Amino acid sequence: MPRKVKQFNIRDLAKEAGVSISSVSRVLNNHSDVSEELRKKIQTVIDLHEFSPDRAEERAIRINVVIGVGDITDYISSILTGIYWEAEKLNVEISIQRCCTSRVSLLRCCRVWRSDAVILVSAEHLYPQLESLRNADIPCMLVDGRTKERSIGYIFMETVFGTNQLLRLLENNGHREIAMLAADPFDMEIHQTRYKIYCEYMRSIGKEPVLIPLYPLKHIEGIGRAKVAGYQQTLQLLQEHPETTAIICLNDEVAMGCYKACFDSDVRIPEDISIVGFGDESYAKYMLPGLTTSKTPLTQAGRLAVDYLKEYISGKIDRLPQVILPSELIIRGSVAPVKQK
Repeated sequence: MPRKVKQFNIRDLAKEAGVSISSVSRVLNNHSDVSEELRKKIQTVIDLHEFSPDRAEERAIRINVVIGVGDITDYISSILTGIYWEAEKLNVEISIQRCCTSRVSLLRCCRVWRSDAVILVSAEHLYPQLESLRNADIPCMLVDGRTKERSIGYIFMETVFGTNQLLRLLENNGHREIAMLAADPFDMEIHQTRYKIYCEYMRSIGKEPVLIPLYPLKHIEGIGRAKVAGYQQTLQLLQEHPETTAIICLNDEVAMGCYKACFDSDVRIPEDISIVGFGDESYAKYMLPGLTTSKTPLTQAGRLAVDYLKEYISGKIDRLPQVILPSELIIRGSVAPVKQK
């Protein structure tokens, strides 16, 4: 009768790595109180023997979702909805955190939550810490942002074509006095791009861009600050630039505030002024009139981020994708031919 071969276990692993059993256990369970040097030393032996205890095999993949902005807006909620739906479908555990504070690093957050992977949502200010995730072999997907680092995946929203579509739509309806309302967004690449395209387009038709000074969002309390900014900026625009016949709002929340300011100022939409936005948020079609906007597939972005991380961790793909999702022009009732004076 052949002798039974002894199975390589956690005690053998600890002995070969020259560490304690508790250290191996903490690494297997992704605890935070392990140095990266020790973690890599133990992981080398784990990989060498393809060691995977039953409990570790059964544990669901855990993804840490870090939101880089303070407000949970409709925009953020749409992305989180996609993340939740896909996580539920794939049996993936998720934890959701607001911005990491300066006292706690992104890597530390991931270790505390025992994360197998991380999704960053609108968190460009955390990108300098991406290298620490790469060095720790923690896969990362960016949503609503991108990087040149090939080891980091991202889902980015196309906006160059979408912005030009909106501007052409306005120009085709006779609008040349087009202003932009931007609230306070210029810390994000996608918003910077929209403003740049707007400026280039206006100058291409022989007009100077009109941007109302950014409203100090940080001084507004509560959720919906972009709506407040859109309202205040529109009042200022109508007073300082009465020649304006169309407004391009940097997102649908700003457009909602813009609608209210027009209503309070007895300015009719679209008879007196046309308004467009970005996002196609859930409420956009219920505004009166329905808001013409450039649709960004936010829920799909959230779904894809989870799906790609699950495939990568499972070994089905060897690199996290870097994807740009297309925009779509949604025409509703907020745009009409320019009013003849």
